[in-house]
Amino acid sequence: DRSTALAAILVSLPITSVVALAAIWLDTHDRDQVSQLSWSILLVVAPSVVLFVALPLLLRTGMSFWFALVLACATMAAAYWGYAKLLARAGVD
Repeated sequence: DRSTALAAILVSLPITSVVALAAIWLDTHDRDQVSQLSWSILLVVAPSVVLFVALPLLLRTGMSFWFALVLACATMAAAYWGYAKLLARAGVD
């Protein structure tokens, strides 16, 4: 459905990240700070994808929406925890 695709594109825009990057630039004009924040954002995107994989899979099982959403969020939180441990082990701050 065209409207669903357009809605997905709109909500996937990283508006908060773009605003934060612009604010840092306007405040400091420091390319290194903007670059560092951009890389930091990129590093934390991967675990959040888990929610968007888990939710439709859970819903396909017939699970109620709210329970599936809570479980998908819990799965994402676990992914963040594991990812943070992995990054720490790799020496990434």
